[in-house]
Amino acid sequence: SYAVLDHAVLLPYVTVERSARLRRVVVDRGVTIPAGLVVGEDPDEDARWFRVTEGGVTLITQPMLEARAAAL
Repeated sequence: SYAVLDHAVLLPYVTVERSARLRRVVVDRGVTIPAGLVVGEDPDEDARWFRVTEGGVTLITQPMLEARAAAL
């Protein structure tokens, strides 16, 4: 609940937790999006943790999220 998905492609078995905001993303199969994650609003921050295309679409995989969580 309270999550926002805008121009988002979520492959099967994706879980989006509370208050996440995802814009212009492709989320890989089986990923759990943590509560409060914001992607698609700050391109520099997105590029730090995820793969971002030249067109501004962000790919999110579970290993990327785990690396981000370990670093924070």
